[in-house]
Amino acid sequence: MKNALILIPAVLFVGLVGYFLLGGFNDLELEVVQTDNIHLMGYQYRGTPQDEALPQTFQKAEGLLGDGKTLHTLYQVEPAGKLDTMEVFIGVEFSGEMGDAQELLIESQNAIVATMRSSRYVMPGPNKVKKRIEEFAELNGLETQGIYIDRIVESDHVEVWAPLK
Repeated sequence: MKNALILIPAVLFVGLVGYFLLGGFNDLELEVVQTDNIHLMGYQYRGTPQDEALPQTFQKAEGLLGDGKTLHTLYQVEPAGKLDTMEVFIGVEFSGEMGDAQELLIESQNAIVATMRSSRYVMPGPNKVKKRIEEFAELNGLETQGIYIDRIVESDHVEVWAPLK
C-alpha cells in the first residue's frame, strides 16, 4: 500500500514532465494573415486510412517538395473510423512544374492561421483546432470557407490555414 502511495504520484509526475517537454502545454496561436489565393499542386486520394495507397500518395506528393516548400494536406472528407472512406488532397505550393500532379486553387485574400509547436504525440486533434478557429472567427466577425489546410512546416511545427470568405 505504501509503495502505491509513492508510485502513483511518481508516475503522474513523470507523465506531466514528459507532456511538458513534448510541448503539450503550448497554446494554439491564432492570427489573421493576408494571403494571395492558395495555389497548390499535388495528388488526390480517396479510400480508407488503412489502404496502402495513402502512404504512397504522401510519398508521391513529397517528391514535389523543393527548396522552401512545405507539404499541405486538405481533408475534404475525414474518416470517422479506420474503415470509413476519406478524401484528401496532398500537395505543395504551385510552381508551374506539375508533371502528373493536379492543380488546386482556393480563392481567398485572408486566412486564419492556427500555429502549433509541439510533438505530434501531444498536438491537439483536428476537431479541437477547427473549433478554436471557428470561435476565433466568430469573435472577430469573420467567416471561414469551411476549408482547413494543414501545412506541415516541421515535424513539431504545423499550421492550419482556414481561408476566409
